[in-house]
Amino acid sequence: MNLSILLDDWAERAPERAALVESRPRRRVVSYRELAERVRGFSGEFRAAGLQPGDGVVILHPVGIGFYEILLAAWRAGLVAVIVDPSRGPDFVNRCCQRLRPKALVVSPLAGWLRMLYPALRRIPVVWQAGGWSPRVRRWVPAKGVEAEAVESTHPALVTFTSGTTGGPKAAVRSQGFLLAQHRALASSISLREGEVDLITLPVFAIANLASGLTSVIADMDLRHPARVQAERIIAQVAVERVTRCAASPALFQALLRGKAFPAFQAIYTGGAPVFPSLLRALREARPEMSVYSVYGSTEAEPMAHVEEGEIEERDWERMREGRGLLVGKPVPEVRLAIVEDRGGQPLAAMTKGEFARLVRGRGEIVVAGDHVLQGYLDGVGDEETKFRVDGETWHRTGDAGVLDERGRLWLLGRLSAGVEVEGRYWYPFEVEVRVDGLEGVARSAFVEIGGRRWVFVETMAGASLCEGQVRAVLGEVPVDEVRLVKRIPVDNRHEAKVDYVKLRRWPGM
Repeated sequence: MNLSILLDDWAERAPERAALVESRPRRRVVSYRELAERVRGFSGEFRAAGLQPGDGVVILHPVGIGFYEILLAAWRAGLVAVIVDPSRGPDFVNRCCQRLRPKALVVSPLAGWLRMLYPALRRIPVVWQAGGWSPRVRRWVPAKGVEAEAVESTHPALVTFTSGTTGGPKAAVRSQGFLLAQHRALASSISLREGEVDLITLPVFAIANLASGLTSVIADMDLRHPARVQAERIIAQVAVERVTRCAASPALFQALLRGKAFPAFQAIYTGGAPVFPSLLRALREARPEMSVYSVYGSTEAEPMAHVEEGEIEERDWERMREGRGLLVGKPVPEVRLAIVEDRGGQPLAAMTKGEFARLVRGRGEIVVAGDHVLQGYLDGVGDEETKFRVDGETWHRTGDAGVLDERGRLWLLGRLSAGVEVEGRYWYPFEVEVRVDGLEGVARSAFVEIGGRRWVFVETMAGASLCEGQVRAVLGEVPVDEVRLVKRIPVDNRHEAKVDYVKLRRWPGM
């Protein structure tokens, strides 16, 4: 099994169809035929350098056509593509490289200077510079094309790093089989159809698109900062490239709604962070003819569930306003999902199906299993707190609280770690924050316990006339000590849409 074979198939079926399109620094389009040829050539370059299947290659290149050429070439050669975020600093990058000990590095001209600052990168034995030349490294040029390396489904294909619970690097290892299963799940759940044109803001979706025969247009924006998108650029790009669909963070769609007009998408999919009712309704009002989907997923399991805005009934909207949580729809067929007792993050030992059944609850932690659910982390770092086995099958603990309703639909309640216990009852963030979401002038809110007191912070929009009394009126029976209106609530760096509860607790004056 080798994922690059799917690209070869489309190069034969639709050779002149645009595979990837980018707008900067200049507009460039590559067809499926051209992409397949360059991937074959670059994989030959890897082989000619003596790299063997299983060797790691670090890719430091902006997301664009060049990035996907390198990534697919690495997979074709049976290599393991390693993605490390240099913005984490030299110490983080050094520890990542020490754990994996990659054999090769491919850098863009702009990223080449990083080798001077990061000792671990200088120790990598084989180095290419893509799109340019340096006297100290190899020039990245296509060599004679080679056949795709035959590898097992368990063969590692992609490694990305995040900070673990102790601050050390935690490496998510995705196998060739995992990525193929993820492609199938995405193709089914978000209806990837041959010939459509997709605006790419989340890099993983381009891989599924290339396996499904779609055209992927790299969004004209800094993909690291979705909330800072310039709406006019995206509107123009959607019109010129005839884009039909887009999957993105809620922060990006919120930014586009603030533009003069919303882009003419036929369908959009938003997730990676909570998707509140106010956003779904605003998107519907912006483009009544557009299909709007809320998608629930994570790095370890993407996707898990989804719901189309038009499927949400009036009673569901009412339940959300009453603090039921966020409705994200039925679990996708490719995943097995259950709600188990909230153990406060304590590790779960291996168990039988009977023992697992006794853990199942109506309200608690969301756990999942399936072919596109990450089986573990590199060297097992992170497995203890996020994985457990049931009769030999690996299950993943999402760390999210949820409820399954009488129709088998999933409702999100928020992060377990952000739950607040009051007299033996846990209140999770979305049970509170969704109530506040419906108030006019609210940008976002956060429910958090600080110093034994329960706070609701409300980030207001510019010019809003919201007052504390209005917030307390919708909170109802929620046990809140303090309500504070603020100009900004800290959010995560990746999606710029998830409340950073840890940082919020450390705010000055708290």
